[in-house]
Amino acid sequence: MIDARSAVTNPLGNRPMGNVIGIAIHHSVTTMSPAATEAEELAHIRTIDRYHVNIEYGGFGYHLAGFPSGRAYLCGELSGQRAHVANRNHELIGVVAIGNFVETLPAQPQLNALRDCIGFIQQSLGPKPIRGHNEWALTGQGTACAGQLNGFDWGLVPEAPPTVERVLQALQAATATTWAHQ
Repeated sequence: MIDARSAVTNPLGNRPMGNVIGIAIHHSVTTMSPAATEAEELAHIRTIDRYHVNIEYGGFGYHLAGFPSGRAYLCGELSGQRAHVANRNHELIGVVAIGNFVETLPAQPQLNALRDCIGFIQQSLGPKPIRGHNEWALTGQGTACAGQLNGFDWGLVPEAPPTVERVLQALQAATATTWAHQ
């Protein structure tokens, strides 16, 4: 997980979160190459942030972002509201998949990044239902967002292959548990 909070306006959020009841998945409807560099992805986050400031969202509208490269970014504190589901921002954590998924699903590296985002949220806040933006929208406020990710079964996303970072995290957790029991 890459910390991008310094790249966005108002990383603390617009107001404190209430009781978080779920995770809302979005798509950005912007394009980004899977070969993009981390610097290019951070610039993309800044571009979306400026757009969201201009339309008075108060900054980047999502807590986390998953890119086609497979990288995941933390863009805002989980304790602060962001602007992503009308009249539900106080109770939903927003995750955006960078791309347009009206007709297709993200490729596996991006699904892994989204899975990392979801795992980070659930590790921080406990298990939460995961639904697309349209599935969380109140009656009369539905949108096409998140395209094919609405109704997606996140339990069917295959486990991402272990990375050095994941292995080190698992070893640290196991070591901490072992020391705590002695």
